[in-house]
Amino acid sequence: GQGFADKRKRKAKYEYMKILKKEKNKIRDEAAGSSKQNREDSGIRKERGAAMEQYTKKKRANYKKMCKKTQRGQPLMRERIELLLSKIENKYNQT
Repeated sequence: GQGFADKRKRKAKYEYMKILKKEKNKIRDEAAGSSKQNREDSGIRKERGAAMEQYTKKKRANYKKMCKKTQRGQPLMRERIELLLSKIENKYNQT
């Protein structure tokens, strides 16, 4: 009868299902890895954004101090000297 052909068909079907299962697992693992990587990337992005915001705040504050003028349009030296003094103190404290 068809015993041998039937076994061959079942074996082929089994091999096909095995390959499909491997592919599914591979795709699922890649998706899990990419979501983990996305979480890491978003964390890095948040840190970078916070650092950038802090930098722009500092830059804006320095700009406001540097562009202050007297009534006659002369630069306000007190603000500039205070800014330079704070820079020197920061460098001195770091070393």
